[in-house]
Amino acid sequence: MLKSIIDDWEKERDNYQLLCEHMKKNLNDLIQNEGILVKIDFRVKDPINLAIKLMKDKLDNKKKGVNSNLDELFNNLSDKAGLRIICRYNNEIIPIIKIIKDHFEILNEDNKISHLDYNQMGYKSYHLDVKLKSGNTPLELFSKIGMLRAEIQVRTLCENVWAEIDHDIGYKPTSDVQYEIRRQIHCLGGLFEVADDSLSRIYVGVMESATINEEYLLRIIEPIFVKFFKMEYDRDLSLITLHVLKIFFEATSPKDFEDSFNEFVTRNKDEISFFSEHYSDKNIENPYLAQPEILLIFYLLKTNKHLLTDQWESEFFIEDLEKIGELWGVPISDILND
Repeated sequence: MLKSIIDDWEKERDNYQLLCEHMKKNLNDLIQNEGILVKIDFRVKDPINLAIKLMKDKLDNKKKGVNSNLDELFNNLSDKAGLRIICRYNNEIIPIIKIIKDHFEILNEDNKISHLDYNQMGYKSYHLDVKLKSGNTPLELFSKIGMLRAEIQVRTLCENVWAEIDHDIGYKPTSDVQYEIRRQIHCLGGLFEVADDSLSRIYVGVMESATINEEYLLRIIEPIFVKFFKMEYDRDLSLITLHVLKIFFEATSPKDFEDSFNEFVTRNKDEISFFSEHYSDKNIENPYLAQPEILLIFYLLKTNKHLLTDQWESEFFIEDLEKIGELWGVPISDILND
């Protein structure tokens, strides 16, 4: 019986692989459009893991006095294929869940984040069993994989690290593990939860800062960069550049800067889109072209070109700014030739 199920699964796996690849691309685009950086992984159960999962479920049911049929267990298995979305901060989870609910058919959801009591520690994640929506999927593709389901897990970086550790060194409540070891594992889970909450509070603290520093600037421009450029970047280079550029905003309040910068982005969104589509792949010769600070450079080229050129020439390589100005349509050659 089990061999027959596994043989059938071997024939189905390619379609589940196709499903996951399609969902990963869609989710990446949808989440990046909201300015959120995430990592998305997926896996399709291999035959050995599928067989192990079915046997474990059958044994679990036997302990409960239920005699399960393997075919039935296989048909009801919700995680034959799964995707994992890992975000940075816990306040990003709700927007991501909303994106999933808006664009996929939800079969089941399990909030494993708020299930713990105040004095409990343990696994935290948000699980959704989903299918594609016909209106969001090309007809030919939907006819092939539209009836398949996959599980999506959403968790933070800290939650993911803890889940991996707990999986490797975890224990069952009935296992014969020393009290001291179980207590240490329990406390370790608490440390990860505290770290998760602290990271989110730090993020909020930076955004509510009364002064404009490089961290604040990065938090403002990063979501817009992700939305338009849909790529990761080198954070260290961003902070080095923004440390120099922050001088232009020392006398500006964060709110005034944010309002002015957002107005600039709205006014120039077509130009930014064109630039991201045609020039960001030239970052080998000019790394700034694929960094969030490029948006701030655009802004300063339009609002403070002369001072930007002077400051850039004293701190960086002027040929980089020359190229950016040329591509953005605000050349600095007139200043350099004075």
